[in-house]
Amino acid sequence: MNVYFSGSPNEVHALPCDWNFDHSKCIGISQCPRRIHAGLSTLHGVNCSFMESGTEPLFRSAFQTFHNTQLSGNFKLQGLIKRLRLGMRPRKNRRKSRCAKIHNFADLVVGRLKQKLRKEKSSREINYFQRNLES
Repeated sequence: MNVYFSGSPNEVHALPCDWNFDHSKCIGISQCPRRIHAGLSTLHGVNCSFMESGTEPLFRSAFQTFHNTQLSGNFKLQGLIKRLRLGMRPRKNRRKSRCAKIHNFADLVVGRLKQKLRKEKSSREINYFQRNLES
């Protein structure tokens, strides 16, 4: 991809940092103030971040949670949010994490998911009331 875009720079669309969040942004939290309010949309696995040998254990934890989640059948968004939060709890044996120094990093990771959950709940409530009004 980098080879292609080096020859076609006019085709590159730079994503805002909440859509392209990599572990280096944990160093300078003020680089992307927009993400603080909305949550993150994408964790970028640059430099093996999702691998066991990677430099950011919280990214690895998020990757493992998504990797081990069945998105079909009995999938519940609330369960995914809970598992993500559990995976990001502080652990003594965890290698040093730059992102763990950010007070609300788990909230940033699940922020967009929680927004979606609220929208789904509101939609179900509206549908319930509409059905009852029609009866």
